[in-house]
Amino acid sequence: MTSERDVPLLTVAERFEIGNSGVVLAPDFPLPEGSGWKEYTFFVEVVHETGSTSKFRAVASPVHHLVRNPAVSGGGWRLTIVLPGAKKEDISIGSRVLCSATTYQRLFGTGSSTE
Repeated sequence: MTSERDVPLLTVAERFEIGNSGVVLAPDFPLPEGSGWKEYTFFVEVVHETGSTSKFRAVASPVHHLVRNPAVSGGGWRLTIVLPGAKKEDISIGSRVLCSATTYQRLFGTGSSTE
């Protein structure tokens, strides 16, 4: 049984604001195994370097990147985390992003963190 405690999802290495659509967080991840992976919405807590926290709705989406090297696994598909409605200034580089253990399991199929 999976606990609902928060686990580390990622530490923000970079973030990109996309118009009014929100903030894309980096790093991204390999697309989980299995066909038909769909967009998934969940909630995260961002722990800022100051120690303060913020909660956001997040969307994990499969995104295709143009990769010219056929040796790259996944054929260019990556799992990208977007915070809809967030602004770039809301998320500083170095912030830790936490999600529930259940969400982590759904995204990565494992109980251990990617950090």
